[in-house]
Amino acid sequence: MGKTEDSLRARRCHWSMVLSICFFIILTQVSCLSLQARKKELKSFRASLASVPADKKMSKIKTYETLYPVSLIKDELLFQRCQLLLENGDYQEAIGYLQRLIKNYPESARLFEAAYTLAVCYHKLDQFDDSRVTLEKMLRDINALERQLKRKKLTEWKAKLALKRQLTEVTKPAFIIPVRVLYAELLLGEQSYQDALIQYRILARIVPGTKLDTLAFRYALNNQQAVCQYALLEIEKAIVLLENNISLERDLVTDSGAKVDSSKLLISIFRHMGRHYEAQILALNALQLPLSQPERDELTQAVQSMIEQEMDESELRAVIEMYQTKYPANLAAFRLVHLLDEEQRYREALEFIELNSAWIDNEEERTKLQDLFGKLTIKVNVNPRKIGFMGPLSGLYAPLGLEIVRGVRLAVDEHNADAAHMSQRIELVEVDTGPESTEIPESIDYLVRSEQIIALIGPVLSRAVEVALERINEYQIVAITPATSEEKLPGLSPYLFRNSITAKQQVEALVDYVMEHNGFRRFGVLFPDTRIGNELNNQFQEYVYQRGGLILGVASYSDDTTDFEAAINKIRGRYLEALFIPDYSTRVAEIAPQLAYHDVTALHIVGTNLLHSQDLIEVGGRYVEHILFTDNFFIETESILERDFIERFQESFGLKPTRYAAQAYDAAVMLLTQIDAGVTNREALRQGLSQISQFRGITGTLSFDEQGEINRQLHILTVDHGSFIQLQ
Repeated sequence: MGKTEDSLRARRCHWSMVLSICFFIILTQVSCLSLQARKKELKSFRASLASVPADKKMSKIKTYETLYPVSLIKDELLFQRCQLLLENGDYQEAIGYLQRLIKNYPESARLFEAAYTLAVCYHKLDQFDDSRVTLEKMLRDINALERQLKRKKLTEWKAKLALKRQLTEVTKPAFIIPVRVLYAELLLGEQSYQDALIQYRILARIVPGTKLDTLAFRYALNNQQAVCQYALLEIEKAIVLLENNISLERDLVTDSGAKVDSSKLLISIFRHMGRHYEAQILALNALQLPLSQPERDELTQAVQSMIEQEMDESELRAVIEMYQTKYPANLAAFRLVHLLDEEQRYREALEFIELNSAWIDNEEERTKLQDLFGKLTIKVNVNPRKIGFMGPLSGLYAPLGLEIVRGVRLAVDEHNADAAHMSQRIELVEVDTGPESTEIPESIDYLVRSEQIIALIGPVLSRAVEVALERINEYQIVAITPATSEEKLPGLSPYLFRNSITAKQQVEALVDYVMEHNGFRRFGVLFPDTRIGNELNNQFQEYVYQRGGLILGVASYSDDTTDFEAAINKIRGRYLEALFIPDYSTRVAEIAPQLAYHDVTALHIVGTNLLHSQDLIEVGGRYVEHILFTDNFFIETESILERDFIERFQESFGLKPTRYAAQAYDAAVMLLTQIDAGVTNREALRQGLSQISQFRGITGTLSFDEQGEINRQLHILTVDHGSFIQLQ
């Protein structure tokens, strides 16, 4: 009985194995037939697709999908559709189909190619993170592919066959090399230099012996490795790679459209390292190759930039010595002359021009060199003990010009009286510009070329300054204007300084004072419809708002009116704390009683130094009591320094000084202080004046800003019991 059961079990196992083998054989035959059918269909489809024009291929694919809904090559249809979309630049639409292929056909031979194509689409759309993530996943899957194959059992032969097909595709150099190139490019773009370098080194191992192993590919690969190494501070390794690459450029550059990326990169590295001379040689050598015009322009610009902005004196002289009469020796020569000029080594610059001008054969460049020689000669021929004055000493503006020149004369006379030796005395050369500004250029020519002055006080009027600017810049002569008030005038030239107060300075000082000391926040403006009136109105309103105040009423009036009722009515009942009237003293003296007449009394009138005249008190009387305004000079000052100046001025000229005389005096003293400090040329004088800070002058504690504008704290003045008094 027992033997019978064992026999039966053995027979059952035998027939079970036979049936399994038969089933496997049948399944294999069916699968083989299926694979053969797929191959046949794929071959037929590709042939039919190749036979139609490019613009008909998409229609062909759609028709095929409609006719064969149970096709064995649906993954191929999706992939070919994506390829056509890529060719047309429809990257976003292609992404959807590629994602479908990857999700629905994981055993497709096109799987990894689809993943790479997806990464390319993301890259084209500047979705760099998505592109990198897609590639990283694909590379991980490829690395896991062989391990997965080893784990598959015999019964999973179909899956194993699919994996083998995928592995065959991804190990082809034509596939994996572009994948690594794109991945490295993405890492480089993210500044992941270490990871990018690893990818480039992998490429350096797998490319040799393939069809992609060309001179151009190796050149590009080395170039990118050098970028990574330089970023990782492996500078010497980067330089070696680039130098090897540069030796290939002559073989690579065979047409006028070629580039020299390695030369440009090494030039950039050398420039950052301060090795400008070596960078210059590289650029000039590259320019000998048949380059595209943009490449030539870029390298030429690099040569010019290095010479004009980066090279020191020794490097410039080395370029001149090496290239002598050839380009870029001419550029280096001009830059060297300018460098010596900037360092105030004028005589050395003149000697260089005299020795080297013979080899400059270009007429235009020779003319420029002659101009430089002339300007340097003017800079050398300067008398450091001689200053000039330029202003109207006759005609309509003579009173202003005479006030200013008296201040300059007093400063020079006092300086000379204190001089220990005759050689320390200062000579003042005065030029009368008269009522017009037409002869100002000729006057400056005379003062600079004939009198050889080191500096100029003047011009006096704003229009005269504008006319003089061209000569001031040409001769690079320091000019201090002691009376102009036009905004941003000094900013027109680095050699122009101003020692006078501007409308903006007055407005800011006035608003700061009344808001901080009086607590005013509500303002009105009553202004003349003139250029200065409109300018002061705009500046006042802008600064009040900037400080957090309110403008509750604004009105203007004609410059020739004597009836201010209409303008006053526009500001009545506005609960103002202060009323800004930017007009002359006599006009404000006429307005003040009319304000009282129209019951506009519960406020302070405030203004500028246009009010600082005895006419204000004599005409306005009690109506101008407690008025507030700004100025930088007060004749009734209690300051010992200012009172002493006033006494000395009266003793010398029999007149009381005005603010203009005081400003001119301060300007002259600042110049004389620099000269006594040992300044011997105009550029050194300009630099010295630019650094003046906290200079104690008659008109306050003075400092020049970067624009040559004087900064000082202004006085705040008022009328009290019929007299001007100083509040600040």
